[in-house]
Amino acid sequence: MTMARKLAAARKLLACLLMIALVTAWPASGVFAQAAPAVSHAEHLQRDTNRDRDQQPSIGFQSGQGGPSGDSGKSKPAGDSGKSKPADSATVYSTQVAPVLIGAFDRAMGEIDAAPEDMSPTDVKNATFRRRLLEVRLLMDTDNFAYNHDQMKTYRDVVDAAYQAIGDYQDVSVIQKLVPAVQISPDIINARHNQMNESMYPLRDDGWRNEVRGFLSDPLPNVRSSPGSPRLWDEAEARASDQYDQVGNAAMLEASLLRHLQNQDLGVSDIFNPDQKIYFHDVRKEMRSVIVLASLLPETNDATQDVTKPLTTFVAAYGDAGDAYAAWDMANQMGSGVDDATALLNQSFAKAQDGKNDLIASNGLDPMAQRLESIRDAHRV
Repeated sequence: MTMARKLAAARKLLACLLMIALVTAWPASGVFAQAAPAVSHAEHLQRDTNRDRDQQPSIGFQSGQGGPSGDSGKSKPAGDSGKSKPADSATVYSTQVAPVLIGAFDRAMGEIDAAPEDMSPTDVKNATFRRRLLEVRLLMDTDNFAYNHDQMKTYRDVVDAAYQAIGDYQDVSVIQKLVPAVQISPDIINARHNQMNESMYPLRDDGWRNEVRGFLSDPLPNVRSSPGSPRLWDEAEARASDQYDQVGNAAMLEASLLRHLQNQDLGVSDIFNPDQKIYFHDVRKEMRSVIVLASLLPETNDATQDVTKPLTTFVAAYGDAGDAYAAWDMANQMGSGVDDATALLNQSFAKAQDGKNDLIASNGLDPMAQRLESIRDAHRV
């Protein structure tokens, strides 16, 4: 290689080295700065994805998973998507609902953990975990407006399915005690036992429990305005409001239900008619909801102790008639003990009618309704 070529090559090498030095020392701005936040941008995208996923109502249940079990592919209804207020400006009602709901839920799950799967109908009847599920279901309905309606309904339906199946199984014990002549088929008993355990399967699963707790622990910051409400609120012709705290909204629902019942015919003429039996059962269920809900919050429980007896007497009499109807229905299915079951139902229904007439004549719902309305007004925020 000639000296000239050697000098040219040296100059090129020197130029390359100088360019590398300039690039390395160049400030991280302009076009060079665009690549720097690549990881940070990816993190933002992941957070956005997680946020969008968290706004979807969960559907169904998958064993062993601690998070949401599915994605509906639909956004929340208007008024449900995201928080309409910052967390630090959540209403009093919003800050109070989660502890009450989670407390009731954990109590129910604790009692279910203590209940083996091979319980007899009598064992189930004597246990209290079904009552705990009633309390959870009722609070889910009461506080529905503080959550996404569709997702709350999904969880509530699971609780309700278990509550109903447990009731069907324990009815075997009730029927056998009320009318011993009714010979219930072992196939029916086994089928009800299996249905009870199947319906309780999600309730025994840690993944489902964690999913529900996570949902209940994150209420909306204020009462939603989107459509969708439980039957109890529809019957009461009312909606929860941020004008009241947890106690105030519960008292409003209870008082509104009693005012609704005051305007209804509380009885039926033919308890043997299946349609009238459904109405009879619904009246009892609404009255019982008022009593149970009032007992769950110390403020309403303490303030209504002296005015609940007429309601509890009414509910007990209607409950006895409902049990007699279950025995009569089973007797007809089995073809045994029909006469005894019919006589019992007639007797129980007559007693329930007398109790209903006494309640109406004494205007027995009014003192409880007035007391609850006072509690509601005292808990305005």
